[in-house]
Amino acid sequence: MPSSIFGFVVFLFYLCGCYFTQWVEYRSKKLYSVLATDCRWILVAGFISNNFLTYTAIMLNIVTLYAIPKSLSVPKTLRTLMLNLAVSDVVVGVVGQPLSTSFLVTWLQMNNPSCSTYYLTGGVIRSLLIVSLLSVVAISADRFLAVHLHLRYKELVTHRRAVSVVISIWVFCAFFSLMMFWVSRSTRAIISTIFHTTGFLLTTLINIRIHFIVRRHKFQIQSLQLQEVDQCSEVKRLAVSLKSAGCILYVYVMFLVSYLPLFSSMFAMKINGPNSTIRSLNIFAIILVFLNSTLNPLIYCWQMRHIRHSVIDILHRFLAVHLHLRYKELVTHRRVAAVVISIWVFCTLLSPMMHWVSTSTRSITKVVFLLIPFLLMILINIRIHFIVRRHKFQIQSLQLQEVGQCSEVKRLAVSLKSAVCILYVYLIFLASYFPSLSLILAMKINGPNSTIRSLKVFTLILLFLNSTLNPLIYCWQMRHIRHSVINILRNMPWKKKPYSKLIMQSVIRLRCGRPYCLTGKGWVYVAPEQVLNAHKGVNQYECIIL
Repeated sequence: MPSSIFGFVVFLFYLCGCYFTQWVEYRSKKLYSVLATDCRWILVAGFISNNFLTYTAIMLNIVTLYAIPKSLSVPKTLRTLMLNLAVSDVVVGVVGQPLSTSFLVTWLQMNNPSCSTYYLTGGVIRSLLIVSLLSVVAISADRFLAVHLHLRYKELVTHRRAVSVVISIWVFCAFFSLMMFWVSRSTRAIISTIFHTTGFLLTTLINIRIHFIVRRHKFQIQSLQLQEVDQCSEVKRLAVSLKSAGCILYVYVMFLVSYLPLFSSMFAMKINGPNSTIRSLNIFAIILVFLNSTLNPLIYCWQMRHIRHSVIDILHRFLAVHLHLRYKELVTHRRVAAVVISIWVFCTLLSPMMHWVSTSTRSITKVVFLLIPFLLMILINIRIHFIVRRHKFQIQSLQLQEVGQCSEVKRLAVSLKSAVCILYVYLIFLASYFPSLSLILAMKINGPNSTIRSLKVFTLILLFLNSTLNPLIYCWQMRHIRHSVINILRNMPWKKKPYSKLIMQSVIRLRCGRPYCLTGKGWVYVAPEQVLNAHKGVNQYECIIL
């Protein structure tokens, strides 16, 4: 019976969520023009908030995805469902929020997106938000079964069934979103209203029931003596279930707070019709919905100790890299190669996709993908500057003999030198790209004109100049690269002398009175009779080897 209730609840919530994107189906250009004229500050505030929440939702949920599998004390089924919720929140940040921002930009420009853009964006956002909703429902039902049937919970809720529920959620949401394109708007509204209201009522009842069960069991555990609690493993497991149920209760409360304003504005729009006031409230309600994807990881860290410790360990590892203690362990050649390959594959896939989206969507995608890396690079390089400055003062305070004897300090000095080089690379990169980005922003605000187009030519030249300046910075700041380039220039093929029996030209160094030749395999011993045209120096001389 409980398993059938669980399946029925999940099935009902499969069909909810159509109202999430009803706001994109009112295609009245006059209304959008009024909104962009009278409530322009609301659109600007929504644009800024959406960009910020995009970054926080992606970063916090990625850290959560890494921390949840390491929390072994959390039941495996709950970890699976929480991972599903975190993945859905990441996809909302990567796909849903940029699409929503593109609509805000379009309305700011007093334009109206095409019908195909409406339907495509509506289907994508609808699918993602339904997945988030159903993930919360599945987690709530799982915790209800854990605290209500804690003796038979492991028998009824297995890891395989949890994985099946997760796969079913994603498949059904994609299938359901496609089906919604083939029904009329009135039918879609009726289905959404019925199932959405039913789903929220059921979820509320489940979480109220969880609250009272958790409260009753907490009083029972507190009434036991401490030594009995320590000796009873069943009570320990029950306490863990109660703690996780309390966490999911907070997740549901935040979910309700985030989604209820959106549905209230939808209901008001159905009754009173769309107007600028309701549209303005609707924009804030949508931002509040996206805020939920950022709040979920914070609730996990606040309420679940093991996940909090895993996140702290991740931050400690970041600081270890920051402080060069575990750099070689974490940043391996294989991982660097994987990052490089991922960058090229991602850029190769992104460029063709940009040809299939509208101009407004392409513009907002460019802004998001350029603005966030620029802000990250600014913060990282400012931090690098202060770290390098601090470590330089520390090295200078050491005595010279101690610096010479300490290999760790030597490695730190090399790292600081390379960090300073990359800092110069970043400054040149910023000086090359910033004028172009500023010009694009000016073109979006004021429109194209002859002056801006003339300046655009110079900014493009400045962009291409950056590729020329990078090798010069390497040679200027990194001594080993500079020496390698000089050796390559010295050993160019046209500089070799035309000897009939010439094999190679190299450098001979005397070690303990014996000549050694520098070859591709290192220093190799050379017999004295092989040395011709020797120009002896103090410790080395140039020669021809037969």
